[in-house]
Amino acid sequence: MKNNGRRILTIMLCITVCLSLFLIATPAKATLEPDEIVISLGTVASDNFMTISNAFAMADSEHLLTVRIETPGTYYVGLSGYPDALRIRSNTIFDLNGSTLIRAGGMANIIQNVDFNGSRDNGTGYTQTYNFTIKNGTLSGNGGSDDEVNLVNIGHASDVTFDGI
Repeated sequence: MKNNGRRILTIMLCITVCLSLFLIATPAKATLEPDEIVISLGTVASDNFMTISNAFAMADSEHLLTVRIETPGTYYVGLSGYPDALRIRSNTIFDLNGSTLIRAGGMANIIQNVDFNGSRDNGTGYTQTYNFTIKNGTLSGNGGSDDEVNLVNIGHASDVTFDGI
């Protein structure tokens, strides 16, 4: 009987130690403070590009940023340079709110992912960009061309969601 008590105690201690190690080794998902930016787009593709780009640049590691297009519509987005793309960062929800974004100018992509500094150079594995969603709309390549084949270019990313796109 004495050995059974020790055996049970030993098993309970092993379970407690294992659970403690598991809980220490498993990072808790941070609860981010939500922020929302509502943007208005118009008829000038370069203005739309800058409006969205400036909103995306507001993303940071402590907030869940929602960038929502105020009025549903069809909007051209782009610059005449190549390859200018909207650069989405981590912790961002881009809500097209039923809108269609059409590639304009010389953009190779409409959207690319980048780190918080706006760079694509620091990506390894799935660590460059995380936790972003593009939802509720249409992305159009406007016909594209042989050298402009990617509509969205996502790499070195995790927790990426396309919802209703």
